[in-house]
Amino acid sequence: MSGGVVTLPEITIVGQIPKNFPSMDAAAKAAFMKIIPTSLKEGIEYSGPVFQVSGRQLFYTIDPEPGGPDNSSFNFSYLEAMGKDKIVAVYHTHPVIGTNWENFSGDDMAICVKSNLVIYLGTKNRIKKITPKGLLPASEQEGLFMGFQQKTIGTHSF
Repeated sequence: MSGGVVTLPEITIVGQIPKNFPSMDAAAKAAFMKIIPTSLKEGIEYSGPVFQVSGRQLFYTIDPEPGGPDNSSFNFSYLEAMGKDKIVAVYHTHPVIGTNWENFSGDDMAICVKSNLVIYLGTKNRIKKITPKGLLPASEQEGLFMGFQQKTIGTHSF
């Protein structure tokens, strides 16, 4: 990934996004800080995977793929290309289009539940995540109506 400076509450990134984030949330946030401005400027979604380094509690992302104004084109062939590292989440942007750009779509929610992957959404104002019920501790599974838990994990302004 190309240079630049990204500042998050817990880390500052200069240049390439490293492969050693301590959480998938931190890896997704760093990717969003680099791609949200482009997504907003171009008016299209971008999406990409979050990987966990094999055998370690370290996470990273790779460059996202462009989609359309209201869809992402995440390519699961990354799974084969990355070898032993495991995909644990998908991140994607929503540009400011229509009336529901700050929320997960029905397709986003279905992918989360069907694939058993965490799904991140980055918008002009916030970063949200949905976690499938099966990946949550038992204490957080009660009362979930749609098979996932949704949280806002960051706010910003572009």
